[in-house]
Amino acid sequence: MQKSVVIAEDEAIIRLDLREMLEEEGYAVVAETGRGDEAVALVQEHSPDLCIFDIKMPGMDGLSAAREVSADRKAAVVILTEFSQRHLIDEDRDAA
Repeated sequence: MQKSVVIAEDEAIIRLDLREMLEEEGYAVVAETGRGDEAVALVQEHSPDLCIFDIKMPGMDGLSAAREVSADRKAAVVILTEFSQRHLIDEDRDAA
């Protein structure tokens, strides 16, 4: 059975690359967005197995979105970031 994924990444080219990589590996990308607030709504709508969220997005950042999704145990969440600040990594770890 295919695992379903919601992608939230505000850079369209990165979002496209993620979609292609995931689909090549057999995942079904059921929804994607560039906004954190929309990502939470898409998770509620599609009930994916996995969410991949960028850490910084308009509407709601990825950490806040991850907290909302994780609070209800709706899906596993992976956070992507290009930032290397330790406090963001610690916040990311604690969001799940």
